[in-house]
Amino acid sequence: MSLAQIILICLLYTILTVTPVMHVIMGPMAFVMGFLCGIIMGDWKTGLILGAAIQTLNMAPVTAGGTNSYDLQTATFVAVPLAIVSNLSAEVALALAIPFAVLAGSIYTPLECTLNSISANMGERAAERGDTKALNRAVNLWPPLYNTPARFIPLFLILYFGSGFITQLVDAFPTWLMNGLSVAGGILPAVGFALFLNLIGKCQLLVYFFFGFYISYVCGISTIVMSIFGVILAILHNWFMEGKEAEGGM
Repeated sequence: MSLAQIILICLLYTILTVTPVMHVIMGPMAFVMGFLCGIIMGDWKTGLILGAAIQTLNMAPVTAGGTNSYDLQTATFVAVPLAIVSNLSAEVALALAIPFAVLAGSIYTPLECTLNSISANMGERAAERGDTKALNRAVNLWPPLYNTPARFIPLFLILYFGSGFITQLVDAFPTWLMNGLSVAGGILPAVGFALFLNLIGKCQLLVYFFFGFYISYVCGISTIVMSIFGVILAILHNWFMEGKEAEGGM
C-alpha cells in the first residue's frame, strides 16, 4: 500500500466521519465506503464485496440516544484496505473488522461527544448574544477541527504500520486458524440477520434465514438468486398468513 493511497483513504475517512457528508448523502453504508476504498486501492470490486460483508454487522445493533455499539466506518476503512493488500477473503476480512468495529464504537463516540460539548457551549453562548457568525462557527467549523486529528492520525498509523504486519501475521497463521476465521466470518451475517428478526419480534421467521443461509453455503447459490427466493418466500408467507387471518375472522 503506497503512502498516497494511505493518505487518500485517511482523508476520505475523515471527511465522511467528521462532516455531515456521510449522513446527508449516503449514511453509514459500509458497502459504499468499501467501494470507495476499493477505488483508491485499485480494486473496486473486492472493496465492494468486503464492504458488503462488513455491512452485515449492522443488522443487529440498534442506535438509540446517540450510542453506537459498532463503528462500521472505522471497521470498513481499516479492514478493507488491509484485506485487499493481504489478499484476504470476505469472511476473514469480516472477522478482522469486528474488533475494530467494537473498539472504535466504545472510544470514538464518547470522545467525539466530549469534544463536541465544547463547541456546543460556545454555540449556546453565541445564541444568547445573538451572534450568528459565532454560532455558525461553533456548529460547522470547530467540531470538524476538533475531531479531524482524532480520526485521521490513528487510521494513518494503523494503515502505515499495519499493512506489513497484517501480511506477516496472516502468513504466519496456521491453516486451521484461517479456516476457523473463514467459518466464523461466514456465520456472522446469518447471526446478524437472525438477531435483527428477533429485535423486530418475528422469531417465527428465523427458520427462513437459517434455511437460506445453509442452502446458499452448501449449494453455492449466489446472493442475488437467494434474494429472489427470499422475496418469493416472503410473498407466500404473507399470503398464507392473510389466509389464516381471513379464516379466523369468518
